Parts: sequence; structure tokens; C-alpha cells
Amino acid sequence: IVNTMSIEGQHFVTDIWLGFNNGKQQISVDFYAQLITASHPHHHALTNYAKAVLVSLGLNSGPAHLEIKFTPRGPVLIEIGARLPGLMSQKSIKKVLGVDLVELTIAAVTQPSRALKLIKQLGRPKFARHVYFNSTQEGKILSLPDASQIEALDSCNEVMLLMKKGGQLHNTVTIPGRHAYAYFISDNEAQVENDYQRFLELEKIFYKK
Repeated sequence: IVNTMSIEGQHFVTDIWLGFNNGKQQISVDFYAQLITASHPHHHALTNYAKAVLVSLGLNSGPAHLEIKFTPRGPVLIEIGARLPGLMSQKSIKKVLGVDLVELTIAAVTQPSRALKLIKQLGRPKFARHVYFNSTQEGKILSLPDASQIEALDSCNEVMLLMKKGGQLHNTVTIPGRHAYAYFISDNEAQVENDYQRFLELEKIFYKK
């Protein structure tokens, strides 16, 4: 996932996330998305490719959300939307990047000079992991699960529950889509990894009363 902001024809990459899964060639089955920085070996190629796509499509103002697959031949575009990313918490993204992307979007369209100042506030991003809840169970949701133990993890910034009481819980192993997300954010990479491993243990009992 590559998210960008264009200001009067100048293109900026705000954040890049790599999806991690079990190797299945299937959509929406990632376990989590990991924020990468300029030191990652794919960062430069993804950045240049995303900017080239924006130029080709003439997207000169505002945000864009690109989903790109990195192949042996290099980056390949899967899809693009002239929008901010969906189902990503702007609250958590602001904590990661230090900039409010909604505010930046408005400025890019209405006050380009201000947007250029805001884009310079993008600081060194924190270590971040956007985690997708998985379920091997399915059935009617009788009550919402308790996320307090997950929220109490040191690097957990936010848990987003999309499920509703009385709704249907799907087995995410066989059906694409997610019913909950969490953000793990820290200045310490090891803390994020440790909390994620603890999350996997808590996830096993998350759907049990």
C-alpha cells in the first residue's frame, strides 16, 4: 500500500505499508501491514513507481491510495483511488506520521502553499503495524467481544471493531474481509513485535464468551 499527496503537480509519498500473509495468492488475507521507511530495499522503487503512476494519470492535486504488488520484474499496479486510504484510522496515522492527512488533503486542494508547509512536518515515522483480526469461527454475534486486554498492550494505540451485535461473524480463513483491526505503534520495534505475538495469543480467546 502506497499513500501519496499531490500539491500543484508535486507528488509526495506519505507512507508505505507492506502486507504480510501466509503466502496465499488471495485478496484480503494479510495478517498485518507493516509500515516501512526509506531504509527498506523496496522503498525507493515503490516511491518512484507510485509517482510515475500519478504523473501518467494526471493526478495533480490531493491524495491517492495505491495498491501495488512487488514482483520479480518490479512494482505492478493493482488498483488506485484518488482518495485517502479506507479502513485506516486517521487518528493512528497522525500518531505515526505526525501530520493530519485530512487537514493536509483540504490544504492541498484549497491552500497549496500551506499544504507544502504541512508536508514538511512529516517526521521520522514510528514503528507501526496495522493488524487484521482473523477468525476460524463463524455464526451469529451474540455479544461484542472484550478488547480490553489487547488495548492494554503497551504499543496498542487503537482497536477498531467493525462487527455489530446480532450480525454475522465470518470465517476469515475462507472469506475475504475483516471484522476488526488494531494499530500497534512504538518508537521501539521490538515492543511492536512482542505485543503482536501477545495479540496472537489473545486473539485465540477473543471470540469466546
